[in-house]
Amino acid sequence: MLVILKSGNMKEKETSIFNTNNKQTEYKLCDCCIRLVDDLAIKYKTKVELVLTNTSTECYLCGNLFMEIDKFTKLVLEKLDNYEYATFLIGLKTDDDLKERTRQLWDTLFQGCMYDSDRDNPILEEIRSGIKRQIGKEIEKKTNKTVDFNNPDITAVVDARYDIVELQISPIYIYGRYLKLVRDIPQTKWDCRVCRGKGCERCNGTGKMYPTSVEELIGEKILSLTKGKGTAFHGMGREDIDARMLGNGRPFIIEIVEPTVRTLDLKKIENGINIDLAGKIEVHALKYASKKDVVTIKNAKFDKTYMILVEFENHIDKEKIKEGVKIFKNTEINQHTPLRVKHRRADMCRKRKIIEMELDSVHDKTALLRIRSEGGTYIKELIHGDDGRTQPNLSEILGTKCTVKELDVIKIHDQ
Repeated sequence: MLVILKSGNMKEKETSIFNTNNKQTEYKLCDCCIRLVDDLAIKYKTKVELVLTNTSTECYLCGNLFMEIDKFTKLVLEKLDNYEYATFLIGLKTDDDLKERTRQLWDTLFQGCMYDSDRDNPILEEIRSGIKRQIGKEIEKKTNKTVDFNNPDITAVVDARYDIVELQISPIYIYGRYLKLVRDIPQTKWDCRVCRGKGCERCNGTGKMYPTSVEELIGEKILSLTKGKGTAFHGMGREDIDARMLGNGRPFIIEIVEPTVRTLDLKKIENGINIDLAGKIEVHALKYASKKDVVTIKNAKFDKTYMILVEFENHIDKEKIKEGVKIFKNTEINQHTPLRVKHRRADMCRKRKIIEMELDSVHDKTALLRIRSEGGTYIKELIHGDDGRTQPNLSEILGTKCTVKELDVIKIHDQ
């Protein structure tokens, strides 16, 4: 259609808002762009007269993008074919020429009408929104899937410049609690300090400091079922590598990056992990979670209870040990960043509360202690003092060097 745009805001003697050397300029628009401009004129209270003819031609505004909806829909469906999803969203990339054409038309038709400077001009936004909306409706019709503007499983970004589609696949988040029944396994994968993950003689080409981790042992099982590209592990804190995580287990969320399959039998996965990793790792209470849950779990601070095997340099009388541990009941301690982690954490003083310290048993120069403390307490340093960086500490109270031989987390008090 041939369209001549005239503005009611112009002076009577001017026959067109587009006037170059007194020659009328004509703009040819498709039906979609005609409706779009008309709607914007009503919204911004600008009188625009659309004079239509039957001449068929390329649309000046959208460049015939509205006429390519079927083609774009087909490209999206082909790209989505291998993925499981329930919800989706359409994105769109267009060339700079479209942006410039819409800007010029806006400046001419809607002189004086301001819009949010952080956004593109309303004509361009309406064109993009209209194209995405039409593609989305076609996808819904052909797949029975649903458009989701807030949290889609997949976003299909149509690049109209090159007729290609890029997928942005939302992760799957799975919550659970893990028990680590053996020592010397880190919670997450540690890159080799020498090669930084590339593989070298020190790490036997693995790129890792340790052969495996809780993240890898749990993640590999789920990753194989989802056909994802990787995992990220989010724990409610972490225990030391040489500590066990027992009792009610540590809450975690495992994030599956770019999954192909999204529907999982989590109870079956839980049972499978516990059979395959028996005696090493257990998981419980698996359920779907969200990105918001990751933030919650990372920021959570709960008391923890530990069982600690302590070795004394000198023999200590049982009654003296009993009296010594009583001092820590409901006691606030000051802890400077431990020497063992000072290289990667800010050196600062933290105040932490020890709720309870009890003597469980004594054997020769060793004692088994049960300690409940505020989250974030460095338990080993509470025992040996860390060259005085933790005050008070058990070594100074008992007057002899104390060493932590074994440490287990037996409860996280979040339930």
